[in-house]
Amino acid sequence: MKKILLACSAGMSTSLIVQKMRKLAQEQGKDYKIWATSVDNIVDDEESFDCCLIGPQVGGKIDVVMDAVSEYGDDIPVAVIDKDDYGKMRADKILALAESILEK
Repeated sequence: MKKILLACSAGMSTSLIVQKMRKLAQEQGKDYKIWATSVDNIVDDEESFDCCLIGPQVGGKIDVVMDAVSEYGDDIPVAVIDKDDYGKMRADKILALAESILEK
């Protein structure tokens, strides 16, 4: 099972994207756990994850996120979600982004 964490300002706006991504992954027969949290709560998350996508509204905090994510392992990839994909809730594009960084 691959674990994908999405982080944004409060963890709320990404919850709708997470629901769409879960549905899409399930339809594609993929074994993914996908959930959202706020950028400030990444270090408090008790669940480990394989990659972290951050909302474009907090893209400027990527260094903070990278530091927080490093507590789970140095090799966990982090990427900022494209603002258009995020705004239009393109779960397919966002899931593809997660998959592309997981492959590296």
